[in-house]
Amino acid sequence: MAACRKETQAYRQCLKEKQSSGRSCDNLAKPLESCRERFRTANQIESTFDGTRVLPNPACKPLNLKMQRCLAWRNGDEGKCKEDIKDLEECMAQTEGVVVEATKGDKLWSDYKKKS
Repeated sequence: MAACRKETQAYRQCLKEKQSSGRSCDNLAKPLESCRERFRTANQIESTFDGTRVLPNPACKPLNLKMQRCLAWRNGDEGKCKEDIKDLEECMAQTEGVVVEATKGDKLWSDYKKKS
């Protein structure tokens, strides 16, 4: 069984509910991060994350939406959405992504290190 699965699922469910209700998920993020930190320590993993994310280029957005719809329809089975995934990967390889700043949620994690 994957490490921290229970905490991860609870946090992800909260994030889904947050979209419609505005609920705060900080109370679930903290136990998840504590579990992740224990896992990193036990497995001698060092990780840093400055919060920078690279999103797909706007030109690839229709392909991304198509892939997401396929995955939702196929219950997350990537094998049944290979063509859509391949099309998105090709688009992303040919275009430059959009760099965005860290979110408030990113800053909760212990491996987040502010850019110097």
